[in-house]
Amino acid sequence: MPALTDGEPSALERRLAIAVVSVIALAVACIALILIAALIGGKWLPSGIGLIAMLGFPIGFALLVALLIVASRRRSRHPDSAAS
Repeated sequence: MPALTDGEPSALERRLAIAVVSVIALAVACIALILIAALIGGKWLPSGIGLIAMLGFPIGFALLVALLIVASRRRSRHPDSAAS
């Protein structure tokens, strides 16, 4: 594993951060789509959209916890980078 400088996040941390933002944004977009469909009375909404919205937040939370664990383990290994 290459040495990280100046508190630079690892590739795993970057991927986890992107995954957290993507999953939660998708869940929020699905909820907005459901609300808009209910507002205009549309019957065009697929039933799987509700499942995506329901599972998106717990998955996003689990990914966020994993990101926090990975970041804290990296900072505990390199205490000089945690001060910045």
